[in-house]
Amino acid sequence: NDPSEPAVVALQDGAFVVLWVEGRFGGVIGQMFTSAGARKGEQFHVNPGPPPFIIYQNVQTAALSDGGFVVCWTMFIDKWNLYGQIYDGSGNKKGDSFAIRSDAEDFQGYPAVVGLADGAFVVCWHREAATEARAVVIAACFTNSGIKIYQEFQISDSSQTYAYLPAATLMKGGDFVFCWQVADEIGHGIYVQRFE
Repeated sequence: NDPSEPAVVALQDGAFVVLWVEGRFGGVIGQMFTSAGARKGEQFHVNPGPPPFIIYQNVQTAALSDGGFVVCWTMFIDKWNLYGQIYDGSGNKKGDSFAIRSDAEDFQGYPAVVGLADGAFVVCWHREAATEARAVVIAACFTNSGIKIYQEFQISDSSQTYAYLPAATLMKGGDFVFCWQVADEIGHGIYVQRFE
């Protein structure tokens, strides 16, 4: 089925989870492993489906402070949007999948996610305008049950014409860092922003 786009997350108990996209229409698949690398349980479908002819891509994941993990992905039904699913440390779903961003006409994709010390997590992504060659990096904070805490906020500078492909990490002390790529009339560059 042409699996692609792997992502991996280490859990607090030493186990780890590998996730990937199963072909173009097969959805997002996961497999847990013990700390010794032995398979733990069966493969599982992350997405709530899979209905036919829905495209999945850009799977990303992060560990949460309660021992679980969150998975994010891009999905196309009638437009490209972002979804997430939270799991506990045993690989059981905590609630239903939730929309990170699902009501915009612009392209929403390429998420990056980081878990915070208080149990919340932050997702950032690339939003590309439908009517012009312009893209920005947007972020939103969520509780450990997938509820958006604050309004979305823009990470990339408004002067940057095309900002895309974000990445994220948690720092010692609880701060987190986003970085992203920029392409504009000046050339290409990598930018970083740190948040408390």
